[in-house]
Amino acid sequence: MTRRASFLFLGILVVVGLGAALAASPAFAQAGPFGVGNPELGASAPRGSIFAWIIHQQSIFYLALKSGLRAMKTDPNAGWWMIGLSFLYGVFHAAGPGHGKAVITSYVLANDETLKRGIMLALISAFVQGVMAILLVGSAILIFNLTALQMTDATTALERTSAAAILGLGLWLVWTKIVEPFVRARRAARAAPVTASEADVVDCAIGGDPAAFAAACPCGVQHMPDPSLIKGPFDWKKALGAIAAVGVRPCTGALIVLVFAFAQGMRLAGIGSVMAMALGTGFTVSVLASLAVSARNLALKIAGDEGPWPRRILRTAEVTGALLVLTAGSLLAGAAIWGGPIGG
Repeated sequence: MTRRASFLFLGILVVVGLGAALAASPAFAQAGPFGVGNPELGASAPRGSIFAWIIHQQSIFYLALKSGLRAMKTDPNAGWWMIGLSFLYGVFHAAGPGHGKAVITSYVLANDETLKRGIMLALISAFVQGVMAILLVGSAILIFNLTALQMTDATTALERTSAAAILGLGLWLVWTKIVEPFVRARRAARAAPVTASEADVVDCAIGGDPAAFAAACPCGVQHMPDPSLIKGPFDWKKALGAIAAVGVRPCTGALIVLVFAFAQGMRLAGIGSVMAMALGTGFTVSVLASLAVSARNLALKIAGDEGPWPRRILRTAEVTGALLVLTAGSLLAGAAIWGGPIGG
């Protein structure tokens, strides 16, 4: 049963890894006005693929959003219809190509976050994306009176900032989850003479002794999370990097809808639409993060509480999550350096 659990979880991680690499790939980004992806253009996605279908659905909702904004001029009751369309657009937008869901899901795996905290991270990051879109378009039009070209430059700068932040987050996760534990284990292994206490350190660090499997061990590394930490208050400082890395890059469709709404003189309608989009995006990313957390917890439950397998599953999740974030950051940074568009 333990081997089956490990194979199950590793298979899920492979799927998540492929999805993260695909979602972060610049090949799936679409260039559009104001430096953001155009929901009406889906030629970059392979025909017949799930991404092509999702992008097509985005186009349908995007056109309906523009029609809804026009309808609100004559029918105030159309606002509720507009909010519903915006929410559905956010759901499909988050399911399509983009780096946000990959980063949040990978971060949740790398840091052994609970289900509730994974959902919280997804919702907050989506909300920050919506707020950033409102601030960017609002300040550009109302305060600085920027042209379309200047807005393109501002959006490009935010894209590069987001890529750099994700790359930095990936490097930090790789250091704390892979490099630092390895260095500690090597130092402990080279210690001489080897006392009973040091033997425990080595066994716990490299996973050689099942008896050393505990919430904390003499090596100073928590291989299994302390229940008091899991149930304790949310560590905002720990999660701020992931939220900022995703949230600093405004939502693709939100920018376009806001520009259209402001041009029609319907600012409040545009802002309300964007926040509904953020809620839809947060919903989809929450589902993906929940699936990742549930898969990890299921594998741990099948593996049982004793033996080396629970520790190996947790370590695999941490290492894979860290590498996925680093991969996403590297791809996005490369796209930013070579001038390619970045998927939202």
